[in-house]
Order: sequence, then structure tokens, then C-alpha cells
Amino acid sequence: MESDSDSLPSQGAMSESLQKSIDIQEPDTLVLEDQSIISDATKVSLYQINLSVTSIPQKSSSVIFERVENDSSSDTDGIASVKQRNRHIFYLAHPAGAQYQTDTPAYYITSVSSGMLGNISLEVSKSPLQKTEFKMMLSEGKNWSDSPLFHDNPRLLFDVKPKWAGGRYTWSDSRGGRVAYEDRKGDQRRLMITVSMEREVRDALAAAWCLKLWYDTAESRQAKREEMERLPAPDGLQGYGDMKMAKRIGALSSLAALG
Repeated sequence: MESDSDSLPSQGAMSESLQKSIDIQEPDTLVLEDQSIISDATKVSLYQINLSVTSIPQKSSSVIFERVENDSSSDTDGIASVKQRNRHIFYLAHPAGAQYQTDTPAYYITSVSSGMLGNISLEVSKSPLQKTEFKMMLSEGKNWSDSPLFHDNPRLLFDVKPKWAGGRYTWSDSRGGRVAYEDRKGDQRRLMITVSMEREVRDALAAAWCLKLWYDTAESRQAKREEMERLPAPDGLQGYGDMKMAKRIGALSSLAALG
């Protein structure tokens, strides 16, 4: 006769199952507030970036993406406390002069360690209606120190397409199931996550959302216009603007004298 213990899962299997259940993240709304990503449900900071991805002009070609971990503990008197620590998990990258390179994506994410999902590249295309669409392509097992950074045939991680008026985008997984959609209230960017998912997948989703926001900002008309304005004028045109302004001021002075 078999003992009851033969039908029970091993201690290791129970521990692994428990760990998986702990790592499943419930639906939530992520709110970007400057350099913090906040849970709308708990008002707790979930992620941190070291530079804003929505400011113009952009200040760097690389952004550090960290997960905020809150550790609860109690002292000898039973008083509970929460210690917050940031864990660096990704780099977001937009290399200078990326539009002139063919061997590296213009926007991408690299994992800090090999134990994570991998590196993610952003692919941009146009729909038949000329709407901008995105694909987040995963090179599994890759990290920041690998060369090359990406597989020749990465797999689809997220498909991002505009679905509603106002430029809002929906995010789908590789099987076509919707996992999140974007929303915006004034200047506040929000990502509404509609399904439960493993922690590492939500980490990748949050980082990929930040990467898309970086693209939206850096490729906007305002950013392109300001970039052109910061370019030095060719030598042959130096002083042209000053001469034009001097003529305008001189004309106004003449009119004042006549008045």
C-alpha cells in the first residue's frame, strides 16, 4: 500500500509553486510621474527611471530602469516597517545617430542579467491607414554584455497598435490577446494592464511602454523642430538672422521718429 506522502508534491515543488504564485502580478494601472511609475491602486512606486523619457530635449542616449522592491519586516517590539530598495533590471537605449546605423535598432532594451527574459528591440511600421504601429521583439536569453545583442530571428513579445480615437494604443501578446492599453489625462501617461501576468513579463511590459514613450517624445514634431533650431547655421548664412533683426529694429525706430 502506498503511503499518503507518495501522492504529495515534494517540498521543492511546493516551494516553486508558491514562488510562482507570489510572482503573479494582478491587473493594475501604471502611472508615469516624472521619473517614477506608480501603481494607481496602491499609490506605491513600482519602477524608477533615472531620466525622464517625456522631456524635450532628451539628455542622454541611455536610461536606467529599476524595479522598486518593498521589504516588510518587524522589530523585536513587533513594530512593522517597510524598507525600499531599487533593483536595476534594464537599460533603455536610443543611440546618438541611430538613424544612420543599420546594425543596431534605433530604440531597444537590454537586460542587466542573463536570468531575465532577454533583450528587446522596437520595430516601427505603418498600417495601411498610415498609422504608426510597433512590435516589441524579444531575443531570449540575451543581456547587455552579449555581442551581438539580438538574435537574427527574435520572437514577438508585444504588438502595439492604435485602436481608439485620440492616439491611444492597445498592447497584445504574441497570441493576439490584449494585455494592456494606454490612456492619458492631460500630461499624465497611464498604462492600464488588464490581465494577470508573471512579474518578469510585467517588468518587460513596463520597460517597453517607457521605450515607446521615449520614441513618441523624441520623434515628435516639437522635438524635431527644436533639434533643427539648435543646429548651427552654415558659414555662409552666419549673421543673416542678426542682420534681419537689425533692419527690423531700424525700421521701427524710423517709424517712431516720424510719429
